[in-house]
Amino acid sequence: MAKASTNTTTALEFLSAQREGAPPTLVAVFGDEGFLAGEVIRELRTRLCGDSDGLAWREFEDPSCEWRDVQDAVVSVSLFGSESSVAVVRDADKFVSNNRDRLEDFCGRESEGTLVLQVSSWPSNTRLAKAAAGCGLAIDCRVPDRGAERTKFLKELRGWLKKRAKSRRHVTLADSAIDAMVDLLPLSVGLYDQEVARLAVVAASESVPVTTIDGDFVLRHVGGWRARQAWDLIDAAADGDAAEALKQLDLLLMAGDSSIGILAQASASLRRLATATQLFQQAESQGRRASLREAVQRAGTPPFALDKAERQLKQIGRDRGARLAGWLLEADLAMKDHSSKPHQARIVLERLLVQLSKQADARAAGRR
Repeated sequence: MAKASTNTTTALEFLSAQREGAPPTLVAVFGDEGFLAGEVIRELRTRLCGDSDGLAWREFEDPSCEWRDVQDAVVSVSLFGSESSVAVVRDADKFVSNNRDRLEDFCGRESEGTLVLQVSSWPSNTRLAKAAAGCGLAIDCRVPDRGAERTKFLKELRGWLKKRAKSRRHVTLADSAIDAMVDLLPLSVGLYDQEVARLAVVAASESVPVTTIDGDFVLRHVGGWRARQAWDLIDAAADGDAAEALKQLDLLLMAGDSSIGILAQASASLRRLATATQLFQQAESQGRRASLREAVQRAGTPPFALDKAERQLKQIGRDRGARLAGWLLEADLAMKDHSSKPHQARIVLERLLVQLSKQADARAAGRR
């Protein structure tokens, strides 16, 4: 299969582009914005493997993985309907250093499969980058800190956020809303995406549902301090520290946040932990080697949060992790029905935080 020659592109350009052209031989995903890298790799899986069951996609998490194993994964042709195979090496800086000559040779040959390397940097003046430019794709997942590159990045981010809000959250995101978020929050694509998700839930829960989120709406429901407090609450809850989580909840409610808005933001993170539990148990039931790391990764956790998610899932445990999705659904339904008043919604949220605590797990263990 002939491979298209392409240049370096930014992550947001790649995510916004039409899916076309021959699959590349090598893709380098580089930069320190973990959320963008995760979105790019998920999009690559969709474009390269389509609706296949994942047999054509193999990931290597060990930076010391052997070249022969990665090469075998690339050249293996699935017998179950996929035209080509894809191998992904996470945290691949060491792998690239150890196999630079082999990678240069790989770029000079025809290959039915694709190799994806997630690296911290990809200097364009190296022989490898020049060899890859003729057969592959380099995707820049950095957030520029100044100058024309930052201006270009913010323009791309504006378009991507608006498109994503419409397709995934079913709301219209006004330019003024994005301007307000840039003013109130640190420049983090993952944080902005989570805020839009939370704001969409809050907008839908208004007495008169809001379909367009503008700057005034953002100013009423988002604040730099409040956003940080909400993330602290989520981390404390998942870490099992109910006292700290309840303290943060009290501060947020006194500052004007709503319980349903806090639940929406918390649910995005906690639902990934619930999904990871299901994936882990599914692997066990099928007789496969279950990896907690792989489970949290497949659940959509961005690379920069994998260690934290793995630690939190261990704290929550198998039994509570299996019930977590049900707890979140119960809390959401309660807040929209019989516990819709502010004081009632607060009790629902407090109950959820306590259910995740270390003390609750210890009491449950004592009853077994």
